[in-house]
Amino acid sequence: MPITLLPSTSWNGDKAPCGYKIVDAKVGGKEKKKLEIDPDIAPILKKVFEAYLAGIGFTKIAQLVTELNLLNPNGQP
Repeated sequence: MPITLLPSTSWNGDKAPCGYKIVDAKVGGKEKKKLEIDPDIAPILKKVFEAYLAGIGFTKIAQLVTELNLLNPNGQP
């Protein structure tokens, strides 16, 4: 299930999904946590999605992820 956030939505989860980072933000006048696209990871994820849209198989995409050193939110490959 894709995550879709409205600009005013706060994040109550523990760790941010891959490609996002948690930042402090004011939501409704209160200090909250909010997801923001991680500019360091976004170009890597864009390459992964472009590969998928180009019809490249999951095995090749997994190799691409390894070559690009993309880590999950726990810091593991």
